[in-house]
Amino acid sequence: MIIRSITNEDLFNFYECPRRFFLMKENGFSSIEMDQSIKVRHFEIARGFFDGKPYIDADWDRQKTLEALLRRESLLFPLLTGRLYEMDVEIKMGGLHWCGDQYTLLLPFLSREISDRHRTTVFLAHLLLKEVGIPMAEEALFLGRSRNERLKLSENAKPNFIAFMERGFENMGTVFPATSKACISCVFGNQCGVIVPEKRDLPLKALSGVTTSTLGAAELNGIRTLDDLLKKPLTQDLIEKIKGIEKLKLKAYAFINDLVLIAKGFEAPSEWARGEDLYFDIEADVTPYLFGFRTRDDYLPFLVKEERYYERVTRSMLRFLNLRARNVYHFFEYERKVLDQLQQKTQISLDRIQLWDVYDILRRNMILPIQHYSLKMVAKWLGYEWKVNLEGQKSIRHFRQWKEKNDHGVLRAILQYNESDCQATEIVKRWLSDPTAFNIPVRYLSKDEEHGIIVGTQ
Repeated sequence: MIIRSITNEDLFNFYECPRRFFLMKENGFSSIEMDQSIKVRHFEIARGFFDGKPYIDADWDRQKTLEALLRRESLLFPLLTGRLYEMDVEIKMGGLHWCGDQYTLLLPFLSREISDRHRTTVFLAHLLLKEVGIPMAEEALFLGRSRNERLKLSENAKPNFIAFMERGFENMGTVFPATSKACISCVFGNQCGVIVPEKRDLPLKALSGVTTSTLGAAELNGIRTLDDLLKKPLTQDLIEKIKGIEKLKLKAYAFINDLVLIAKGFEAPSEWARGEDLYFDIEADVTPYLFGFRTRDDYLPFLVKEERYYERVTRSMLRFLNLRARNVYHFFEYERKVLDQLQQKTQISLDRIQLWDVYDILRRNMILPIQHYSLKMVAKWLGYEWKVNLEGQKSIRHFRQWKEKNDHGVLRAILQYNESDCQATEIVKRWLSDPTAFNIPVRYLSKDEEHGIIVGTQ
């Protein structure tokens, strides 16, 4: 297909899922603008770099950017536009620093590491400016929250995306879905599902927990697809070169055969059969703003609208937990960490309750035939559907909107979303209690059977 334009948002879509990028272009979907809260954090980082230095705030305005460039002034938030490889390209940057005889590109980043998307962004910006004769340094500066990094803009460092643009996005081969958390809420879920290739042909990153270093080591040893992984004889040399390859083989086997693998002898903790259950989930911005609890018959939220009420609300929440002593279930370690911090801060002990991280129990005892073990993906795989979709940054945006406008419809959506998270946690706990009760194929493995799958005899 013909790609006519490229923006920052297109780059985000491409690196989150190449297939979604192409489907959005094919179906005429506009990319979602950058969240305002992210822009604010980028502004704080970039402004910190310019502290004490003169600059013009172009506010991602094309005309302001052009005028400042002609005057050779440093810029905050320049908007760079032009034509590259027969495509209209528009790139928003964090800044441009004039160093006396040339500009240096500045790009704030909020993640722990610089990604291919970040590198592609600065390469495109560099090409746009060079195209119109702006003197440019042959390196870019990435501005992080705790550290800065420089990148040489050399031919060897050029991202693959630029090569795809040069070819007009032709001859890329099969564009696989990213099989990531993005799949959960993707608007093209049904359309994409029709064109998913054989599971055996999916790339190794379709499996959960595969790191970039693992992908690189696997490729060096001729393993690119799940089929490659299962057919590759297991040797001591391979075990040393590819970290966790035994577990990867089990994951590939479960995924391809649509089968749950469970350690033989696994049983849910006997304590689960005693006492009343409580399901717990936290929604958080910079700090938690909603502590939600679900019982068999009711949903109880503790909401923090203003920071000044945080201690009062959290004390009430901790007392509630102690009064309603029981098994308390949550998904992943965040809830436990927050409760530990609050106990230390308030000196209110929670020694009457038993916390259970259902994610940890699942991860240690089972291998599921899905790409990610997030609450959304696991619960949806078990058949649960959320009442409202506010995952990721959406819940935070709704919370900020409610604080600003006091819109009760927005508040209702936040509470429904949190209650659904609690109910989803209950679904996962119920399945762990009896994995055969959900009509999902399950296989209990002994150590010998597990070894047979790893070495390819089963």
